[in-house]
Amino acid sequence: MLKKILCISVMSCQSLIASYEDTEEVKLLHEKVDEFLANVGFGNNLSFSGDGNLAITMTHQKKNNSEIESGYASYEGNIDLHYLNRTSDFGYGFEFSVKTRSGMIKTGRAIVDELYAFIETDKLGRLNIGFTATAADNFTIGGNSIFTAYGGPDSGNLSAFYNESAGTIIGTGCHVDDGKAAKIAWFSPTIKGFSMGMSFTLDSKKSAPFKKRHCSENCNSDNNICWDYAHSSGFSRSIFTIAGKYEYGNEDDFNATVTMGGWFGKGKAGTNTGAVHDVRAYQIGAILGYKQFKAAFGFIDCGRSIVDKYRAVGDSYIFDETTDYDVHDPRVGLKHGTDAGKIYTYGLSYKMDNLTLSAGYFRSVVKFSDKKSERAIANIYTVGAEYRFDKTLSIYAEYNNISTKTCDRARIYAKACNLGAEGANHANMLILGSKINF
Repeated sequence: MLKKILCISVMSCQSLIASYEDTEEVKLLHEKVDEFLANVGFGNNLSFSGDGNLAITMTHQKKNNSEIESGYASYEGNIDLHYLNRTSDFGYGFEFSVKTRSGMIKTGRAIVDELYAFIETDKLGRLNIGFTATAADNFTIGGNSIFTAYGGPDSGNLSAFYNESAGTIIGTGCHVDDGKAAKIAWFSPTIKGFSMGMSFTLDSKKSAPFKKRHCSENCNSDNNICWDYAHSSGFSRSIFTIAGKYEYGNEDDFNATVTMGGWFGKGKAGTNTGAVHDVRAYQIGAILGYKQFKAAFGFIDCGRSIVDKYRAVGDSYIFDETTDYDVHDPRVGLKHGTDAGKIYTYGLSYKMDNLTLSAGYFRSVVKFSDKKSERAIANIYTVGAEYRFDKTLSIYAEYNNISTKTCDRARIYAKACNLGAEGANHANMLILGSKINF
């Protein structure tokens, strides 16, 4: 079946390539629609754009489970609707974004991705109000920012194809960020290369009309079986983020971008959890470029954000697959030194005409006590190549080498919380795909 899908994909690509021989005259679908609307008197106030990504993923891993197959054919895409009306002094409008992902990508987010109104001026910048990203998340860059092809850990999808070890992080970004919850966000204009942004979210759970993914929604309130202290048990309120960026140079010569940002908020316990730590996290990142070359790195420290304040007593058990662990057992849970994780990313890229090559390294470390032996660690090496025929179509190939390991405390804790309790694992992953812009 996978071979048949691959053949169909190749044939489709060949057909599309043949239809794009004159790249200078190719227009995206939304450009044609914009022209039509302008010709019938609607002006350029309303516009849309979109993209799609068809991928075939083949994974060979040391430890699999019944829900993950070795081969996947998946699709994801975005459709963005943009309205802008400008006067002599300011502009205003709205953004509406829809994200679609195939059912095979089980970790996909809500279909409605963003919905917000905005006001902008040249002197004061832009104010967003609605369901949109935080300022700190918007400014975050790292090694993953220059990845090409599928994007490796930056895709956010690797956990759909890989049986990750208990407690590990295998995706980029600050994992205590409130996502697209309703907020107010302000972004300054760029002055001599400097810009900044700030955002305020009242409640991270106020994410409607988006899909909610909080532990309390999946818990059985009668027996308190779902206590994920490290990541999803609690939530946050009154979240303030601030970030700054400095940009220098131009793409034809030396250029650099440096960012810093932070998250600050009140940690709130979930339905079945004890008190949790407040949100305190920060990120730094930089991209350095010279003509076709780029190098980038990033670091995110999630601190103890949303980590449960409860502490286990005594040494942990040795993990046993057949044992049903109880979160109320004094030896089950977290100990002093636990954190929400640190993430390191490094990347290199080189662009020559229509071909872009990239390579990167991702590492995450989550502590479950102050012992070096009680950690969950992920290492991911990614190489990719993408060939763009024109502004509408590209094809790519990517390889990921993923290695994760964990500890008995993390596995026992995960099983007691009714979460995945896999031990060490390793995988080789090949992804072939095609991207379309319209």
